[in-house]
Amino acid sequence: MNAMESQTHINHRWAFGIAAALLAVAVFARPGSRVSADQTCTLQVSDDVPAPSLQSHRETVLVTLYFKGEPVRSTELPGPGSSYAIWHDLNAGAYELHFEAKGHGKVIKRLVLNPDAASSVSLQSLGDKDEMWGAGPTLYDLEKRITALEKAKG
Repeated sequence: MNAMESQTHINHRWAFGIAAALLAVAVFARPGSRVSADQTCTLQVSDDVPAPSLQSHRETVLVTLYFKGEPVRSTELPGPGSSYAIWHDLNAGAYELHFEAKGHGKVIKRLVLNPDAASSVSLQSLGDKDEMWGAGPTLYDLEKRITALEKAKG
């Protein structure tokens, strides 16, 4: 075998090895990582803010679910405490859940829905300031920044 044949033989081995590795990843990937189009998710959202911490005038919490930056579900939870909504037929993926109540800051929670796992999110407290659970800027943060830039621009 000359040098050229040896190099070609090595290149074919590398190509075969890479193809085998990619096939193994596709076959043995975690079940939750592959979601078919007909699989959907269910999310239970609850208002579990304890009654003593509530202001007496707060009657409802508006809950809005965002997927890819767009609102996809919204409801009012008629608090205080232990009220919930169940949303079915949601696509798997990353979501933002926004909780709003008069006289309180907005609470934003990030979550990932997967058809292989039950999903439940609860509101535990409402403060005077906005709160975000999860990393990076939310759609709400970006809207606030754009509004501030537009006002500054005049």
